[in-house]
Amino acid sequence: MEFRNALRVSLSAGLWAFVFGLIAAPSVASASPWTLGQGNVALKLSTDVQYADREFVIQRDLQRFPLDGRYWGGNFRTDLRYGVSDRVEIGGSLAFAYASYTSDEVFFGEGVFDTTQTPGSPQSVRANIQSFDQTAVGLGDLRLFVRSRLTPIGRAVVATEVGAKIPTGYRQPSGTFEDDSPSEGLIDDVTLGDGQMDLHAMLLTGFSPTWDWFIRFDVGGRARFFGPAPQVIGAFKTGYRVTPGFLPYIFADAQVSIGEGRVIGQSFIATDPSVDAINFEFASVAPVDLTLDRSSVVPGIGAIFALGDRDIDVNYSYVVWGQNTAQLHMFSVGTNLKF
Repeated sequence: MEFRNALRVSLSAGLWAFVFGLIAAPSVASASPWTLGQGNVALKLSTDVQYADREFVIQRDLQRFPLDGRYWGGNFRTDLRYGVSDRVEIGGSLAFAYASYTSDEVFFGEGVFDTTQTPGSPQSVRANIQSFDQTAVGLGDLRLFVRSRLTPIGRAVVATEVGAKIPTGYRQPSGTFEDDSPSEGLIDDVTLGDGQMDLHAMLLTGFSPTWDWFIRFDVGGRARFFGPAPQVIGAFKTGYRVTPGFLPYIFADAQVSIGEGRVIGQSFIATDPSVDAINFEFASVAPVDLTLDRSSVVPGIGAIFALGDRDIDVNYSYVVWGQNTAQLHMFSVGTNLKF
């Protein structure tokens, strides 16, 4: 019965915890070695839409979501930067996030989840149909940073950045079973983040061979507290201004966990995600240890369009490799305001 209750809570290797943990994570490539300058303020407003029907599970294998699962998500994000001096700036970002996961419902048989109904009655059948649909809405993580430019403004620029990710008031993810009370620790894994603090340090480099062409490369590390393993993080971005109003670019972000973090509980993965809802049964899943470790490599393409004194930034990115994360397609549009 313990197994059945656990399956009721979490079917796909902590899917929701890892999907929703990713949706609020801003691109590493948002960091810039070109600081604002004293007294300047920059505000970026952006929104994105995300979709996935596959996931990279704990073993780094790529597989479809079981039971024809589908994920949709989105963010409305504000990023704020302020120039403390000509070489130092501070800033932060916060997103209002939405996430929805839907899949086919499963009937495991009467008396599996509800034994109070009359056997053979429509009420008994309905009471024992299991739905894995979930939705989460709210604030994502708050992210803060300090950047310090080490070189003069020129064709080559180097800066450092230190920052923190601070969880807001969303529900913290947990394994299907809590360590201290496996029979009572039933926790819903729908969450907008990992519920733990990160600290990172990065070296940001930029080069502009011509005034119309830029290249950026960032590398650093991230310490993840209260469970997950630390990460190596990096980003690359380059673009060329084809016309005064059109600048296409390509980019890639990466975060790779080093070692293994603390096991927070146990979850389940589908042994064969192609099994449909009619043939799905308890034997179709296998238990796995659950951690908050996550890795991903995310290339993308975009363009900046100048419309008078306003610019519009549009881009698309795709998770090509990962661990404990959905294979997301992400579409984003934003604009920058300077004061």
